[in-house]
Order: sequence, then C-alpha cells, then structure tokens
Amino acid sequence: MIKFKVVSIITAAIAFTLCLVLILIPEVLFMLFNIDENNSAFFIGRRLRDPQK
Repeated sequence: MIKFKVVSIITAAIAFTLCLVLILIPEVLFMLFNIDENNSAFFIGRRLRDPQK
C-alpha cells in the first residue's frame, strides 16, 4: 500500500509540472482540447505567454 505522503508528493509534482507547461507554452492547451487557432484564441495564448509585449 502506498503511503499518503508519497501519493501527495506525486500529485503535487504532476500539478506543478502541468502548471509550468501551461504558463510557459499556452499553445499546449489548444492542442489538448483541439481548439482552432483562430485570431482570438491565438491572441489569448500570446497574452498569457508574454504579457510585456
């Protein structure tokens, strides 16, 4: 039986990795949900990726 602490650490690591991927590469979200990259979706992805520009 896996201990709760081990499961909790594994779950936190997976959540942290997914969060980093979605922050650094928001286009992955479009691929996951098969969203067409029209102008508005691309604009939102660009805004999330680089808010300074």
